[in-house]
Amino acid sequence: MWQAKRFFMIIILILTVIPFAFTEGQGEDNTGSSADLERPSYLKGTIIIPEHFLRGYDPITVFFEENVGPEGGGPLDNPGDLLQITPLHPGEYRFIDTKTLQFLPTTNWPALKNFTITAKEATRTLSTLMIPPTNIYPRSGSENLEPIKSINLTFADDIGVKELAEMLSFEVKSLPGVGAMESFWLTKKDFSIKEQKNKLRWSNPLCAHFV
Repeated sequence: MWQAKRFFMIIILILTVIPFAFTEGQGEDNTGSSADLERPSYLKGTIIIPEHFLRGYDPITVFFEENVGPEGGGPLDNPGDLLQITPLHPGEYRFIDTKTLQFLPTTNWPALKNFTITAKEATRTLSTLMIPPTNIYPRSGSENLEPIKSINLTFADDIGVKELAEMLSFEVKSLPGVGAMESFWLTKKDFSIKEQKNKLRWSNPLCAHFV
């Protein structure tokens, strides 16, 4: 009976805890021009933008109340206490105008990390978003499968194995109208993650249950 049901299994990949970055243009240069940057009028003091999340090549912009840079803007070799990023990330510091400083990353922000941003008296913790996998195999809803022992996921950027394990869970159930098997969930204790060159491979130790 179980042997027959295995061909009608559906596996749903669920990623939780940290949101995905589903916005258009992700991973592109989103620095914008100086004309696009405007200090939020409802906030006082030193302002750090964005407020919560980073993804791709998002810049970090700081608005100061007083003049801190040259007119017309320009590069800044040593930002000092004007802008500190912890942990360090490669990029360029540049004044947009006398009161606006911007950090432009030269590499993608790593997924599922926290960065502490300090600009004079202002401090903010920004979390980096995870961009969805570019490929999942087998796909959710696949039919007539052999017993599933692993699931391959390919990501455009590197992702920490430990962090990703905390986010993953799988729901296994019969396809609609096929059998009456009760659905169940696989969590991090039910599978291991193995990193390959350009993708992560999920090996499911519970595969014997699909036989």
